[in-house]
Amino acid sequence: MAICTVADCTRLRETNIGLCVMHYKRFMRNGTTERVLTTYKSGQVCSVLHCKSTIRLRKGLCNACYTRQNRSGSTDRQRASSGCGTTTKAGYRLITVNGERVYEHRVVMTKKLGRKLLPEEVVHHLDGNSENNSPDNLRLFANQSEHMKHHGGTFS
Repeated sequence: MAICTVADCTRLRETNIGLCVMHYKRFMRNGTTERVLTTYKSGQVCSVLHCKSTIRLRKGLCNACYTRQNRSGSTDRQRASSGCGTTTKAGYRLITVNGERVYEHRVVMTKKLGRKLLPEEVVHHLDGNSENNSPDNLRLFANQSEHMKHHGGTFS
């Protein structure tokens, strides 16, 4: 059994880089195996413009902004332009209909056709803009295979 390579650590080495789990997590979080204590000063404000939060600042960011930065690479809140629903990383709008989160373009196509869409049916944006959910900009394909044929086998 191998021991962690950090001096004075007697824990078993459980990672492929020679560290115990605790030191590995510290290294991934802080860039060092040393214990890093974060001190929070009262009165500090989040460094993101328009965010005035002072709750548990990390690296100058409040918890909400810090989490958004880590998840999406941006501290911007991903909200739909009209204020209802959200936008995915791929640019598709999600809205809530009867308590269920659904893609807005599928709802628009459902209203256009006057029937529910089948799960295998694919809604295509003619102009390639996933945020443009105008009924005139949407086309329905029977399945993903037909959609791929339209794109020539590749998406661009």
